Amino acid sequence: MEQAQFSLKEVCRQRMRNLFRQLRIDNQPNLSTSILVVDQKTLKIVSAYMKMSELLEQGINAVENLNLKRKPFNLEAIYFITPTQESVALLMEDFANAQFPQYKCAHVIFNNKMTQGIAQKMQSEQNLVKKLSTCKVFNLDFNCTNEQLFTFDMIFGLEVYKGRNVILQEMAEKICTVLVSFEKFYTFELIFRQDNWKICQQLAQFTQGRLREILEALKRSNSSQYDQKDKTCGKIRLVIVDRAIDVLSPLLHDFYYQPMFYDLLEIENDIYQYDMQQGDKKVSKKQLINDQDELFKKYKFKHIADVLEEVSSDFQTFMQTNTAAKVAKDKDQNLTLKQMTDIVKTMPQYQDLVAKYTMHMEIVEKCLDLYRQKDLQEVGELEQTLATGCDKKGSSVAGEKIIQRIFQVLKNPKLNEFDFARLILSAIIQIDVSEKDRRQLTDLLSVEMQSAVHNLKLLGIQTQNSGSKSHKRVNEQVRKYAKNKMANETLELCRNTPIIEQQIEDLILKDFQTSGNFEKIVLNEQTNAQGQGKSLRQKGQIKLMQDDVGFDEQDKLLVFVVGGIGYNEARSLMNNKVINKNLVIGSTFILRPNDYVKELVKLQKL
Repeated sequence: MEQAQFSLKEVCRQRMRNLFRQLRIDNQPNLSTSILVVDQKTLKIVSAYMKMSELLEQGINAVENLNLKRKPFNLEAIYFITPTQESVALLMEDFANAQFPQYKCAHVIFNNKMTQGIAQKMQSEQNLVKKLSTCKVFNLDFNCTNEQLFTFDMIFGLEVYKGRNVILQEMAEKICTVLVSFEKFYTFELIFRQDNWKICQQLAQFTQGRLREILEALKRSNSSQYDQKDKTCGKIRLVIVDRAIDVLSPLLHDFYYQPMFYDLLEIENDIYQYDMQQGDKKVSKKQLINDQDELFKKYKFKHIADVLEEVSSDFQTFMQTNTAAKVAKDKDQNLTLKQMTDIVKTMPQYQDLVAKYTMHMEIVEKCLDLYRQKDLQEVGELEQTLATGCDKKGSSVAGEKIIQRIFQVLKNPKLNEFDFARLILSAIIQIDVSEKDRRQLTDLLSVEMQSAVHNLKLLGIQTQNSGSKSHKRVNEQVRKYAKNKMANETLELCRNTPIIEQQIEDLILKDFQTSGNFEKIVLNEQTNAQGQGKSLRQKGQIKLMQDDVGFDEQDKLLVFVVGGIGYNEARSLMNNKVINKNLVIGSTFILRPNDYVKELVKLQKL
C-alpha cells in the first residue's frame, strides 16, 4: 500500500488548531468566546491554514486587522501578531486608555522570536501589562502555498548577493519556525552549498544558532517534541542552496501545467479571472487556484499535453456517471471548450463543479494558443539545446549555430521584451559569447533590460569573451542527464534537468555524505558530521531502490533556496520519485520567469 504523502500544510493546520484549543482550555470560562486580532503578515498565515468555520469551533467569533480602526468589544482578544515595533505599538495603543480599552484583556501570541527590546517596550506600558493575560512565542512564520511548498513573506530577492546579513538573519529565524513544526524530532542536519559569497554557509550558521536556542528551551520545558535519544522520532535534514546554483532554470519555458500557466497567463495572488456562461449571458468570474481545487491538485505537475487529454476525458466520465447530463457523445471523443461550455447550460445544479472543468480547459487552450503564437516549440527547443548542449536527437550543436538560430527566432513579432531578454540571457549564461555576438544580442534589448545581462556577473556568470567565436559551456553532468532522459523516452521539450534536482538526488543517493560543494552541521548526533552511510550509487550508475532511498520513514527532507525558486524547479523536485519522500520545499518566494528578469535588472540599483 502506497504511503500517504507528507503534508507540511496539514501539520501547521493541526498546530494552529491545538494552539487555540489549548488557549481556550487554559483560560475557561473567560475565553469561551473571543476575538482574533492579526496584522498584515499573520493574516496571511492564519488564512493559509484555518477556515473561518474552524476558528468558530474554537470560540473565535471574528477576525480583526490590527492595522485598521476597530470598534471596542467587551470580549477577550487573542493577538496573533509579528514581533515588530509597528505591531507592538498598535497593540499598546489598544490599551493606552485604561478606562476604555479596545478589549477586555489580551492574550498575545507572537509568531516568531521576541527581542529583548520588544519585551522591554511592552513592560513599560503599565495599562497593557494590567490587561495582559498571556504572552508567548508560537513559532510559525511562513506560508504554505501547497502541501509541500512554503515561502516567506519577504520582499528581498537577489539582493542577498550584495552582502546583507540582516536579511540572512531574518531568513534563519523564519527557517527555524519551519524546522520545529514537526510533531517529533531527535536530530537536525544542516547541509549547505559552498558558494563564493558564503551565503549558504552564513544562513546555516545563523540557523544553527537560533535552532540551539529553541532546542534548549524545549529541553528546559521537558517537551516530548524533542527527544535526544529516540531515533524513531526522526531526523530533520535541511539542504540550503542559493540562486547561483542554477542561474538558467528560472528563465526557461516549462510545459507542465502549473509552471506553464503561471508563466504565460495573468495570474495575480493565485487568482485567475475568466468568463463563464450563465444562462444566456457571459459573466466574469475570479477563481482562487490552490490545492483545495481537486482538479488543479491532480493536474498541476502533469505535462500540458496530458492535461489537455485528461480534462476532456475526466469531464466525459463525470457526464457518463451523472444522469443529469443529457448529452450524447462518443466515449472516446475529446470535447472542445465550446462543447463543454454548452453542457454547462444544461446542468445548473452542478455549475460550480462543471465551471472548474471549463476553467481548466480554458487555461489549457489559452496556453496552447500562446504556444502557437509565440512559436514556443522553436523557442523551447532552442532553450533545451542551450541548457543541455545537445539537440532533440542527442547530437552536439556548435555555439555559433545556436546564436544564429536565436537571431532568427527573435524576428517573431509576437515576442515581447521579456521573451527577448529570457532567450538572450539564456544564451549568455550557457555560451561563451564572442564580443561581436554579445553586442548584437544586447542591442536588441532596452537599456534597462541590458542591465540584467551586466548583472549576471554578480551571480558568477562571465559575460564577456575576448575571442572571435562563441563556444558552449555546458556542464558534462547536465549533458549526461539529458541523454539518459532521451534514452528513456522523455516528453518533448523536457530533456533538461534543473541543477537543483540533480544535486539533491545525488545527495540522497550518496546517503547525504557531504563532499565537494556541500558541507554539513549536525545538532545532537553521535556519528561523524560528514556521515558514515553507504552510497546508493554503484560504479557511477544509480542503483534503483524500490522502497528506501537513504532515509527512514520519520525523516524529513527540507530543501531551501535562497533568492527564489522557479515553479519548474519545484515541479521537477516533486515529480522525482527518489527525492519526493517526506519532502518539503521552501524559498524566500516563488519566481516566475519575468519576475526573475526584473530581479536581475534591480541588482544594479541596490
